[in-house]
Amino acid sequence: MEATSLALTICAAGVGCAIACLRGLERRIARTAAAIRRNGVLLSDARRLREMQLTLIEAQASTEATVEGGTSTVRALHLGIAGIPFAILEALPVTRGITRLVHRTHDFVSETVYGTIRGVNRVVGGVARGVIEPPEEREIRRR
Repeated sequence: MEATSLALTICAAGVGCAIACLRGLERRIARTAAAIRRNGVLLSDARRLREMQLTLIEAQASTEATVEGGTSTVRALHLGIAGIPFAILEALPVTRGITRLVHRTHDFVSETVYGTIRGVNRVVGGVARGVIEPPEEREIRRR
């Protein structure tokens, strides 16, 4: 009987240890499940942020290209239209000299203005690209 009692005590101790281990495992599983849920939320947020970043990258590139194209178009139209009266006035001997001077000055100022717009567009575009997409990320995307 004493052996049976000892065996039952050992079994009870073993069951107690097993129960304690199971409770510990349940707590670890619960913590792990909570961490997985948190990481899932973080991953979802990261994906959404990346999608927004890609949308901003596309919008920035489109805006920069639109300003560049618009500036080139307006420049060409402006110089073409301005060239008509200059051509007429340069054809007349009496106004030729002063018209050439005014024409050159006009074209110089126009090129300066359009060049400045294009330069500012490139600088602002570069700054925007740097803010939206850091250089190291751009390098990774190029590969």
